[in-house]
Amino acid sequence: MKKIKEKAIYIFFFLTGILAVIILLGIFLMLLINGLQAFKDVKLLDFFFGTVWNPSAYGESSYGILSMVVSTFMVTLGAMMIAVPLGIGTAAYIAEIANRR
Repeated sequence: MKKIKEKAIYIFFFLTGILAVIILLGIFLMLLINGLQAFKDVKLLDFFFGTVWNPSAYGESSYGILSMVVSTFMVTLGAMMIAVPLGIGTAAYIAEIANRR
């Protein structure tokens, strides 16, 4: 009886995992298919290396994400400048100074 329950639970979790993978693949494919349609109007190089994002401009819209990517890296660098020394200092304190209890 115990082996039957374990087998049923194993099959349930396996099927649940397969379902999760199928759902994620479906989401990925939908994003890919719908996202590629946007690049019919915008050149790929202009999208990655353009610095102006103005989708509602009169005439020709601009879609460039370079400034957003650079800003993201700058914020990440600033956060790391705070987090890395703090983390290393905390680890050194715990390993060398803190009481063993």
